[in-house]
Amino acid sequence: MKKNIIKQLQDAESWIIKVVNKIIDKRIISEGFIKLFPVKVMSINIDETINVAMLDDLINIIPNIKNKATDIIGVNDIVYCIAINRSMSNFFIAYKI
Repeated sequence: MKKNIIKQLQDAESWIIKVVNKIIDKRIISEGFIKLFPVKVMSINIDETINVAMLDDLINIIPNIKNKATDIIGVNDIVYCIAINRSMSNFFIAYKI
């Protein structure tokens, strides 16, 4: 019986966390907050823009991203990009991990 109550509490906690995360995600989208995306540096262009790929999709390259980070960035580095208002036109490298 005690294990059953503990399991129910764990399930309830998990459900609450999922609901709160969904509420936060919706608020972020509606309010236009900044969102961070970890990406992998695939190549660096002559004009010093950087071609990156999302960590969960290393095949589709996002080209010509501006580097606003102060760190030296190389191929295969993992960096964080910022998307203001979740827009790719406002997508840039913010810092290196």
